[in-house]
Amino acid sequence: MTQLNLTLLVTFLSLFFTSVLVKPSSANHNSQTISYIESSCNDTLYQDLCIRCLAKYVMNYSTIDGPQHLAHVALSVSLSRALNTRGYLLQVAKELNTIKKVKEYPTVQDCVNQINDSVDQLSQAIKELRKFNQLGSTINDKMLWHISNVETWVSTALTDASSCVYSFSDHRMSKRMASIKVKAQNVAEVTSNALALFHRYATRNKYLVVVHAKMEASLKVRSVKLCN
Repeated sequence: MTQLNLTLLVTFLSLFFTSVLVKPSSANHNSQTISYIESSCNDTLYQDLCIRCLAKYVMNYSTIDGPQHLAHVALSVSLSRALNTRGYLLQVAKELNTIKKVKEYPTVQDCVNQINDSVDQLSQAIKELRKFNQLGSTINDKMLWHISNVETWVSTALTDASSCVYSFSDHRMSKRMASIKVKAQNVAEVTSNALALFHRYATRNKYLVVVHAKMEASLKVRSVKLCN
C-alpha cells in the first residue's frame, strides 16, 4: 500500500512539473510564432484573414519555421479552400441541372471551371515550391526559374477565382448564388495573401541570385586581370 502511494505521488509530481515547465515553454513558442505571423501578414491585402488562417495552422499542427515554410502553408491553405469550394460548386451545379435552373446553371458551371483551374494552378505551384526548396542553399539561375513559375501559377489561380466572383452581380441574387460568391471571394482573398507571402520570401532569394551573379562576374574580371 505504501509503495502504491509512493508511486502515485511520483506520478502526480511528474505531471505537475510537466504542466508547469513544459506548457509555458510551448505557449511562449506559439506566442513568438503568432507574432511572426502577424508581422508577415502586414504585407498582405487581407491581414485579418491571413492571421486567422495561419494561426489556425499553428494551433492545429505545430509551428512555422521561417518565410519558406510560411509561404508553403499559405499556398496549402489556398488549395484547401479552392478544393472545398470546387466540391460545393459541383454539388450546386448538379442540383441546378436537375431542377432545370436555366439562368443560374451556366454561371455556376463557369465558376466550376474557373475554380477547377485555380485548384490545378495552386497544385502546380506547391509542387514547384517543393522543387525550389530542394535546391537548399544553392544560389543559381534555377532559383529564378522556380520562383517565376510559382508566381505565375499563383497569379493565374487568383485571376481565375476573381473571375468567378465578378461573374455574380450584386443585385437580386438568390441565397445559393450569394453563398457561392462568398466562397469564391474567400478563395481569391487567401490566394492573394499567399501570393504576397511568397513574393516576400522570393524577393530575398532574387536579391541573393543577383548578388551572387555580380560576385561571379567580379571574380571573372579579376581573374582576367591577373592572367594578363
